[in-house]
Amino acid sequence: MIERQRSRMALTYNGRPSPPVGRLVPAVPTSTSSRARRRPAPLAAWRRRRHVLGLLAAAFTVALLGTLMPGAAATTTPTPPPDQEGVSSSVASVPTLAIVLFDSDIVLVGGRGFLPGEDTLIEATTDSLGGSATMKPGEDGRFLLGFRVPAGFVGTVSVVATQGERVANGQLDVDTRTAVPTLPVGGEPGAGSPLDTVGEHSGLPWMSGVHPDNPLQPYLDFGTWRGRAIDVAHVFTIRDNGWGPLVEPKWPVDDFKAFPGTLVISQPLYPEGAGNNAECASGAYNEQWKKFGSFLVNRNRADSIVRLGWEFNGKFMYWHVDDDPTNWVKCFQNIATAIRSTNPDVKIDWTFNGHNSPVPAGGTPWPAYPGDEYVDYIGIDPYDHFPPSHSDEAFDKQCNDPNGLCYAAQFAREHGKKLSVGEWGVASCSGNGGGDNPLYIRKMWETFVANKDVMGYESYFSDPNVGNVCSTLHSGTGDGGQNPRSGAEYKRLWGARAPRVASKGASRPRGRLGGLARNEAIAGKCREGVTRTFPSNRPLLGGTVRRVGRCPRSDGVRGGWEVPAGTDDARHAEPEEGAALLRHFAFLDAAATDALFHCPPQEISAADERRLVATALGATLYAPGTRPRLADDVRRQLAAGVASMVLCLEDAIADHEVPAAEANVVLALNELGDSPPAAGESPGLLFVRVRAAEQIPALVAGLTPAAAALLAGFVLPKFVEDTGEVALDAVLRAGDDLGRPLWAMPVLESPEVINRESRLETLLGVRRLLDKHAEHVLAVRLGATDLSGLFGLRRDRDLTIYDIAVVRDCIADIVNVCARGGEHVVTGPVWEYFAQPERLFVSSLRVTPFANVELVDPVVQGQALRRDLVSADLDRLIKEVVLDKANGLIGKTVIHPSHVAAVHALYVVTHEEYEDAQTVLAGEAGGVRPSRYANKMNELRPHRLWAQAVVRRATAFGVLREGHTFVDVLAASQAVTA
Repeated sequence: MIERQRSRMALTYNGRPSPPVGRLVPAVPTSTSSRARRRPAPLAAWRRRRHVLGLLAAAFTVALLGTLMPGAAATTTPTPPPDQEGVSSSVASVPTLAIVLFDSDIVLVGGRGFLPGEDTLIEATTDSLGGSATMKPGEDGRFLLGFRVPAGFVGTVSVVATQGERVANGQLDVDTRTAVPTLPVGGEPGAGSPLDTVGEHSGLPWMSGVHPDNPLQPYLDFGTWRGRAIDVAHVFTIRDNGWGPLVEPKWPVDDFKAFPGTLVISQPLYPEGAGNNAECASGAYNEQWKKFGSFLVNRNRADSIVRLGWEFNGKFMYWHVDDDPTNWVKCFQNIATAIRSTNPDVKIDWTFNGHNSPVPAGGTPWPAYPGDEYVDYIGIDPYDHFPPSHSDEAFDKQCNDPNGLCYAAQFAREHGKKLSVGEWGVASCSGNGGGDNPLYIRKMWETFVANKDVMGYESYFSDPNVGNVCSTLHSGTGDGGQNPRSGAEYKRLWGARAPRVASKGASRPRGRLGGLARNEAIAGKCREGVTRTFPSNRPLLGGTVRRVGRCPRSDGVRGGWEVPAGTDDARHAEPEEGAALLRHFAFLDAAATDALFHCPPQEISAADERRLVATALGATLYAPGTRPRLADDVRRQLAAGVASMVLCLEDAIADHEVPAAEANVVLALNELGDSPPAAGESPGLLFVRVRAAEQIPALVAGLTPAAAALLAGFVLPKFVEDTGEVALDAVLRAGDDLGRPLWAMPVLESPEVINRESRLETLLGVRRLLDKHAEHVLAVRLGATDLSGLFGLRRDRDLTIYDIAVVRDCIADIVNVCARGGEHVVTGPVWEYFAQPERLFVSSLRVTPFANVELVDPVVQGQALRRDLVSADLDRLIKEVVLDKANGLIGKTVIHPSHVAAVHALYVVTHEEYEDAQTVLAGEAGGVRPSRYANKMNELRPHRLWAQAVVRRATAFGVLREGHTFVDVLAASQAVTA
């Protein structure tokens, strides 16, 4: 074991280092998040071109080339005298364009030689996409803009800039499939780039490993302990016994013959006491390092990663850089070139010590960067010390410092390199260490996930020596297990998940939705004894089935459809015992149900198709987690017709109330588990809204088995791609702990979602996560209150959310991206009013629908019902629900029980809607068919997704008899529940 002394360090530099020679890197503001990623700010939207098939998703950045990239002036051609009166002499007589690819999917276009301040049309086209923008060059006749090409795009982008008679054009071949961003300007990646660094053995998005000691067995034991095999084994060579064991390191390399992964070898620049930077810079050691390259090839380790002169910016390393980095940089370049001359497959890693840089001059490592052509990995060794991270804010501050991990990730991204973290760990015996600190483990995981686009590898430094950092996580071979809390968190995050197990009695895990990838709705009529052929994606289903009930369900199997005899899936003919979740309007007696419904609501079970369960959520009632009799409240609301509830630990409670609220929610769920719903009663869908992902395992751990069986899932606030992956993973792991999948319901309410310059990229990232975890994400919820609050807005009780323009536009984009194609359900935003002392505007509820309500329910008079709705401020809620449905949103978030009946009544399918949906679904070959109601035409292909959604609503909420409206349902509901 090599002892490594670390001296106390203090941060001395807060600015951004100068970019290395030959690299023109635009300035990037330091981010406060754990992922500092520069995005172009928007300038203007691309306009659709008539002759192209699509629209380039765009985000423009505009700046003068001389301002953004000052070094560019050195490469410009001499400018001629002015060619017309008033034109600056800096304007070239022939305009030109330069086109480069940045960050893998952003095309930057720079122009020069144009007239200052004059409108210039820039048009970009491909074989299938196109767009244009008009802009004015600066005083020097130059401009810079950028646009984003779609993910997966491969092709040639042609750009033409036109300003009167001045025309310039250019082309660029673009391939966004590569995992490594293309360099923004200048330079080429080193040999072997781009790098394929997916963890082949661990299954992680990056290569993951450890350094416990040099023998092989502790490495294997570490992988066994955490539950994932390691991809990289990090070893150190002997450096105090001359050149022999350094450049022909039989120990430790030969000890790893049986290791199937990649070796990471940390190498000094020369043996201790037998060299210096100046001699190395002169080329004196080149022949020695050629031997090392040949040695790796001969040992079948040509693909090793070599960390040359690691942590050079700390004076505790004898090969450290001097204040003037010239000799050190030249030495590194010589060694990299020499090794590659005999081993072109080697990967060179340039790694600095995190936290502080006593050398070189300036307080950061970046002046010692040897250049892109000599480096494959940008590396950093960060530990939890100098200073330790006992809060998210402390970690983020250190991470984004120019000596920090987040900064290194951004540097790697800008230079088209992969990021390495060859050493990292908690520090229990360092002079300024954070001790057994699971928060640091979690933050490192989140940072790796956030930067997985550039993550190459990371290797935990598991060192028990008191003279070092005391970072071990478990009591395995060679480990002391000094940090058990950190070890538990590491194993939770890095460990392999247990095999997923189906719920008791279910044939498939609920997350697979009964085996359905997509669900084709039944195209049958509600007639007794009809035999038809229906499509189905269930194995062994489809073909001929005989309907024995009155109305089909959206899956064509349950709720009255008889499965053909002899099929293995006959168990799906009726809901499994104990699997029922809810049935809407179950409080109505048989007479009222028969009077109202042509097709009554069906029972929804745990094994039903995801979108059907999401549709059945209806009005989701939020309850603060601090309510003193929370279990009683839940029972009462479920009995009154509520189908889904959220016990809230976020916005509904104050910060200081969180611990008490967590305990209260666990207590309430356990009380509900002790007295579950009786036979025939609905358990409903119960969710917990958390503030942070780390609350989820603690809440689940406190539940009794009976209480855990009642938990449907978790609501995840402030959901964006960077943090959403971690939150979803916490839900999946909680499901693993319970032995059954849990649902996740993300909430879109962050500034990135509504701010125009970041909205599209954020929503596309959210959609990627939704698609990746589709079987576990039940529905997407909208945080309209938070979105409005970001602009100091609050909708008035006389308005709907669609009257707030900035939120309305955001909702439109959310539906466009997240609900497109019908694969994901987006729910309606919260309605926050429940009393109306005065009104400014008259009600929008017409009198006519309420005139004859007494024909269905004589207890509730129509006009009295209308008056009550208006006085309770429910008429605007009704209008907003109608607008929700019209805009593709399903369900509603509500904060008062009085809202529930109105929302559910509005989701009952009218007889006309149902007949039209059946007409659409009855045809497979397209075409147009008249509505039975003789008031519209039904187009079979364009209306198909709509028709499928209608049938899902019909399954969950039922179909009204002809001539009835939602008013009849609302009247009947209020008569029973009042």
